[in-house]
Amino acid sequence: MEMSGHLSEFRAWLSAGPKAGRRRLMVAVPALALAYFLLGGRQGLVALVMSQREKAKLREEIVQLRSDNERLRAEADATARNPYSCEKTARENLQLMRPGEIIYRFQ
Repeated sequence: MEMSGHLSEFRAWLSAGPKAGRRRLMVAVPALALAYFLLGGRQGLVALVMSQREKAKLREEIVQLRSDNERLRAEADATARNPYSCEKTARENLQLMRPGEIIYRFQ
């Protein structure tokens, strides 16, 4: 049904007599306001559901970041304790070399 059809039905519902129309209006306006504040608005049901979804995503991200942090911390400890590991990391990441060395790159 078109929007104008809904509007004409609503107008017919409201104009069912002077007292009936007022009573219906007295019921409809607070009901619509209540529906808006419960479902819409800043703290409505929709906002609550969206907040809960965002909270779940952030918790997953926190778990992933903690895992990454623990892995990097273990890698840093291993590198600090082993001089060969430290040299390997410097050679690979910073492309450092000793004097007189030649680096061959394969692709």
